[in-house]
Amino acid sequence: MWEDYARPIVQHLKLQIRLNLKRRVVEIRTCDFTTDASALTRAAEYTQAFMTGFSLQDATAMLRLDGLYMESFEITDIKRLKSTRTRVVVADKKVHVMGSVDSIQHAKNVISDLVLGRPTARANKKLSAIATRYKREL
Repeated sequence: MWEDYARPIVQHLKLQIRLNLKRRVVEIRTCDFTTDASALTRAAEYTQAFMTGFSLQDATAMLRLDGLYMESFEITDIKRLKSTRTRVVVADKKVHVMGSVDSIQHAKNVISDLVLGRPTARANKKLSAIATRYKREL
């Protein structure tokens, strides 16, 4: 499991990584082969996505795709949301969404509607409209 987790950091981002068992932390640092200035930030986002509960495959997609981000919010903080083209993890009272900036905003709107008790049909209608819009863009 450790090798599967560490391999993308070493191969894609050209960073050094080690597991410090004494302090119970993952240590990541740059080296002479690191070319991307944002590599440490991307490795931290990858690690956070995996530790949050996203699959290793989904977290690895964050390293390969530039426009993919993760956002977390408390269910109690919800005002309104929509959703499409995102991955969602719900843990206790926190919701973690991975996708593009626009997709995350859509997902937050739909999730909020559902949590606030709005009809499921309304959320499905929003999702259909968003999906149609995305299909037209392609």
